[in-house]
Amino acid sequence: MGWYVLLANNIITSGFQFFVSHLIRSHLFYRSSDILLKEYPCEIQVQFTHNHPLVAPDVLRHRRPSEETKKKFLGLFSNGYSALSAIEAHRFDLFEEYGDDFDLYTGDGAICPSNFWVYKLYKKVSTVKFGPQCGLGMIDALRSYCTKFNEESGSECMKVELLNG
Repeated sequence: MGWYVLLANNIITSGFQFFVSHLIRSHLFYRSSDILLKEYPCEIQVQFTHNHPLVAPDVLRHRRPSEETKKKFLGLFSNGYSALSAIEAHRFDLFEEYGDDFDLYTGDGAICPSNFWVYKLYKKVSTVKFGPQCGLGMIDALRSYCTKFNEESGSECMKVELLNG
């Protein structure tokens, strides 16, 4: 009369686990009321399961920094803080604000971002403000700064020259 095959696999790849089941039915089932069975005899179900908890304090550290946190660091950078001093100031402010619950909030990436994120933001801001930190772009930025300073002071106080050797 008809046939069906059920194949099930439990697959782990790239650290993620998922369950796949295939159900293949014959269109020769006489009693089936399924009108799509003749055209689509295969049914595939994929169920994703995570290999880590979704609701846990450790998961929060992977969140992106919030806009409020980004604005705070940009404000610290504009006040002359380096990346390291801005991280320390931010953590001190969190300690002042949350007290005994400080550890809970420093584990949240939206409130207390990683050092890498802060350094990357600082580099982006400092490159816009001061120009490139190496190469010919740095020399051009330094030359324009010296020219601007000389014009404001009314005399030639600084000069940029490239020496060979």
